[in-house]
Formats: sequence, C-alpha cells, structure tokens
Amino acid sequence: MSEWLPIESAPKDASLFLAATADGRMMIWRADLLARAMDMSTPDHLTFPATHWMPLPSPPDPARQDGGAE
Repeated sequence: MSEWLPIESAPKDASLFLAATADGRMMIWRADLLARAMDMSTPDHLTFPATHWMPLPSPPDPARQDGGAE
C-alpha cells in the first residue's frame, strides 16, 4: 500500500483517491471536486478538512475466485 502524502500534492484531475483528516476520518474523494471545494466557502457541516491522501488500491481481479493471497 502507498504511503500518505500531503493533500497539496493530490491529483487535480477526475481521479479517485483516499483522503484523510488530521483526526483520522477518511473518505474517497474525486480530485477535481476536492480542488473546487478547497477554493470555495463550504458550510461547516459539509467540510472535510483533508490533510493527506493516497492512491486507491487496484480492484480485485475478477478472474481470481479464491479470494486468497498469491
């Protein structure tokens, strides 16, 4: 798994990534929406003050039926 990176280095396109706050909350974000949200005034109850991000892992391989490790 990747290491956490500063939120300022997050992608700016429409890719998805895992974002985290300083208090440990996590959410999957779409990069372009996060950039827009950080530039706009957002009501307090909708804020998610992300401080770090990491890429999402690849989805499971549908060809693998056993669910176990290789």
